[in-house]
Amino acid sequence: MMKMKILIVGDDFTPAAMFREEIEKKLAPMGEDLEFTTFDIEIDEKSVVKGLQGIKEYFGTPQELIDKITGVEVLVITFAPITEEVLEAAGKLRVIGCGRGGPVNVNVDAATKRGIPVLNTPGRNADAVADFTLGLIIALVRNIVTAHNWIKNGDWITPREDTFEKPTGPELNGRVLGLLGVGAVGALVAKRAQPFGLEVWGYDPFIPKERFQELGVKHVEDINEIISKADIISVHARLPKGSKPLISSKEFDIMKKTAYVINTARAIAVDQDALVQALQEKKIAGAALDIYNVEPIDHPNDPLLKLDNILLTPHAAGVSYDIPRRTGVMIAEGLLQFLSKGTAPYVVNREVLKGK
Repeated sequence: MMKMKILIVGDDFTPAAMFREEIEKKLAPMGEDLEFTTFDIEIDEKSVVKGLQGIKEYFGTPQELIDKITGVEVLVITFAPITEEVLEAAGKLRVIGCGRGGPVNVNVDAATKRGIPVLNTPGRNADAVADFTLGLIIALVRNIVTAHNWIKNGDWITPREDTFEKPTGPELNGRVLGLLGVGAVGALVAKRAQPFGLEVWGYDPFIPKERFQELGVKHVEDINEIISKADIISVHARLPKGSKPLISSKEFDIMKKTAYVINTARAIAVDQDALVQALQEKKIAGAALDIYNVEPIDHPNDPLLKLDNILLTPHAAGVSYDIPRRTGVMIAEGLLQFLSKGTAPYVVNREVLKGK
């Protein structure tokens, strides 16, 4: 029996060994003789190569793959660069599994031209982002981080239980949470928010009204209705590079002075300079950010660090201990379906599946 050659390129977050473990378990019923080649890319600034055509947000070099890809039928990667040159060197490649929601490090056009499906893992971190978003809402609105620092800084000096000297804030029950984007993450945020008594409104022109009804979310057709009336505004729109911000100066001008803004989606969705100004001038009550125009932010010079009404986290919403394993399981299940049935649940270039 000929061996099916599988090349897995992992990293320190989704190791090749973990991918292999899940793939071996899922493909075992097929009875194929599998031959694995695995290695992990070291992700650091030195491993970034600029200027490769057709891909972005990658680590490592094409040559690392070209040296190992001859005769490979199944390629599994996360951040490795899959260029046209890599695909040309492969020869026998049947399928690519990319452990990301958006496989921007894969030249999908070049793969499509060769009839190679590119499997991806949409929603692999949706629960993590939803958890984190709700955590930010609670921590920001109730001033939990400020209260923690208040104790550590020695400011707790009164024995009184009920006093507004202590950092606090309004309750969530009865407030309006406005979601800008009601896709995978937005829907999960809505599900988590409702038991806290939040009335959830949503704006998303790409989601059918029936979906809003299923989620128990008020469908809002005019984004300005959410901007002007919501107590908490949380952004969950995946905007492409070059898009206009959803929230800028004119939006901050019509918000409630008691409003809070949360952004765990894309930095471009909220005009960062306008946000700083709005917070400085107390146009809104506060904000929480997990993503920024430049990362990491310029410490200690970034104006965000000088604000006392903002909660900052280091682009960590989409990171959890569970995501690597979930990614491996999703890729393994996709490969099993493709290799056994010629189709898969998540394929970015589905046209190569010939109608399946």
